[in-house]
Amino acid sequence: MPKATNALKHAAKHTRWTPTTRPVAHSHAHSPSQSSSVRTPTPRSAARSQPGRDEWALSWLQRWDKGKAKWIRVDEGALPVDAPLLPPRSSHTHPRLSFMTYNTFSSSPTHTRAQSLALASLISDSGCAFIALEEVSAPFYRFLLAQPSFRDSGYAVSTPEKYWHISGRGSPNRGKEGAREACVVLVKEGLLGRGSEVRVGRLGRGRDEGGKAAVGVRVFSGGREVLRLATSHFSSLPFNASLRTRQFRTCLSFLSQRSASSTSSDATSSSSMREVAAKPVCVLLGDFNASNGAEFDSLTSDSSLALVDAFDLFSARSHSSSRSKESKKRARSQREDGAGAGDSDSFRAPPTFGHLYPWIRPPSTLKTRTPKPRKVRRIDRVYISPSSEVNVRGYEHRGGEPLEGETDGCGRDGGMFASDHEAVVVEVEFVVKW
Repeated sequence: MPKATNALKHAAKHTRWTPTTRPVAHSHAHSPSQSSSVRTPTPRSAARSQPGRDEWALSWLQRWDKGKAKWIRVDEGALPVDAPLLPPRSSHTHPRLSFMTYNTFSSSPTHTRAQSLALASLISDSGCAFIALEEVSAPFYRFLLAQPSFRDSGYAVSTPEKYWHISGRGSPNRGKEGAREACVVLVKEGLLGRGSEVRVGRLGRGRDEGGKAAVGVRVFSGGREVLRLATSHFSSLPFNASLRTRQFRTCLSFLSQRSASSTSSDATSSSSMREVAAKPVCVLLGDFNASNGAEFDSLTSDSSLALVDAFDLFSARSHSSSRSKESKKRARSQREDGAGAGDSDSFRAPPTFGHLYPWIRPPSTLKTRTPKPRKVRRIDRVYISPSSEVNVRGYEHRGGEPLEGETDGCGRDGGMFASDHEAVVVEVEFVVKW
């Protein structure tokens, strides 16, 4: 069997943390009109060249148009009032939506075509309602959009160009190596009702790294905001804990803004929005890059929006003595291997990073060729606003199987993986009137 086929076959397999999930059905594309975006962005001449921190600029999503055989902007005017994949407010149906965060590692200079194929397969076949991708390079973005399976998967996808424009200087470089990277959001088209929008906010950055930004999505159905997401790839430098906290707060400021309700008229615009008291369900997900578990306290203790770790909610719901014993045994072993202060059990296990590629390959610009060991930790996470109307039904990791026939000297047991991270998938049941 060819290597490319094997890579596709094995990309989505994983044996850990895999409760049964229910994929979201694909939606039908809407006919475009002359308008060209979800909430058409303000013309360049009317806006500053770059927003300040905590300011969120309008961006857009694009979808595959089969008739035109090209990617086009999602037309806000063509969106239905009620999102097709969400039940009407009068219904007693409890929708289940899945969220995925995945650091693709595609901006690395060592990234291969086999890894691109594996990533594209995992993403296209995921069935998740929302997907947050980090470290997306321009070549991989073009590769993903060119895949027939992805074009047919029913996703509307944000653009890296807007991310790079907002993130500011330094963004063309991935630290000291590799291609520039972006955060990209994928949303099932059928979840977008009229009034839905995507925004990009600039984050503070470290002196030794490129520009940073976050992507926010507001989902409307029936003229009401029902769901709000924010995602980013936060500062990766180990000593930047205080910077990461500020970056977290920027995302929290977006999530905690007063909700807006749209009118049901065909000509919905920003001027027709009115503030209401209703709060949407909020989700924060991404690669948090924390150095220790204590850094996540700022997310769970925020006075305006105290979020809850989806893994903790799932563990509390499906707790078993056998899993508890295994988790404690693994955590004890990790502590004996040198876990530092603030490295709680939930920070170390189950890991999403550091175990597939235990060694860091030095950049080609450095004289040394000796790889360094990575710190195994759970830094890819999904946080949800606490509510009795939200139940976490599933939690799993994907992308943890080696690609058949591919090797990498820095990979676990010499194997090559789709990424140096695992994808985290969380399925949530909403017991709420949409």
